[in-house]
Amino acid sequence: MHSFLSRTAEITGNGQGINVSFSNATRNYSRLRIATMPNKPITVTINKYTPAGSSSMEWFQDIALTSDEKGNAYLYGNFVTNSIVNVEYGGALLATHHFYEVTGNAKSYALDATVVLLADEGITYDQIVEDVKKELDAGKTYINLILAPDADEETLDAIHIGLQDARYGSINLTLIGCKKIPSRG
Repeated sequence: MHSFLSRTAEITGNGQGINVSFSNATRNYSRLRIATMPNKPITVTINKYTPAGSSSMEWFQDIALTSDEKGNAYLYGNFVTNSIVNVEYGGALLATHHFYEVTGNAKSYALDATVVLLADEGITYDQIVEDVKKELDAGKTYINLILAPDADEETLDAIHIGLQDARYGSINLTLIGCKKIPSRG
């Protein structure tokens, strides 16, 4: 994706050179940083969006992005009132954001589409409980967990214990990777 800056060029007296100063340059678009998993492909669906460098609004587009090594993916452009952004990974919805106002030029916005990886071998019951509690304690309303395809009853019990302080209806829990839930899960 390209970045665009607005600036006026100054042509030297004999026409042999061009000077462009970027000290007062402005971005005529906003930036949306999506925090997610490092080095992973995500799909971003947007209903109303004008990409940086374009003058026409795009309707209902899917954009494939890959996050960087720190887990960030970026969109450059402008969102209007009631723009909706959905972030998905492997078909699972990670986050939804409604822009209730027009985004401002040269302003940055952030969207949390982070995921907690609970599929590592050797992760303990207590680590799962703590990782889930940490998300809840951070005030997250969307909690995304990646589980092993064969997640067992103990893993799901640890998730349940981690969530026991949640208020009823206060979170959206997404389980990614789990192929089936054990009978007592």
